[in-house]
Amino acid sequence: MDNAPFAQKLSNITEPHRGKNDQMQVIGLCRFSYPALGGFQREHETIEQRKAFLYDEARLKHRLRLFRAFNLPSILAQTDRDFQYLILIGDDLPV
Repeated sequence: MDNAPFAQKLSNITEPHRGKNDQMQVIGLCRFSYPALGGFQREHETIEQRKAFLYDEARLKHRLRLFRAFNLPSILAQTDRDFQYLILIGDDLPV
């Protein structure tokens, strides 16, 4: 998967910008194919089974298409840039 344009877009939001409200800290969190046991609609008995499910190539391509189509545009379109957006991924996420 070619992630160069994707990474370039994300680099635009890594620097926090100060907006009108310096008192409130807004943090967005996206779990992107993060392997953990529990807290999911589909359960697996082992972390290896969870990773095999999450890191299936067809599934990852679909999830990345959804992320690029819905999540990324909404984050990039924010007018008040005073927020941090974190994407939680596992150490074994394929590149």
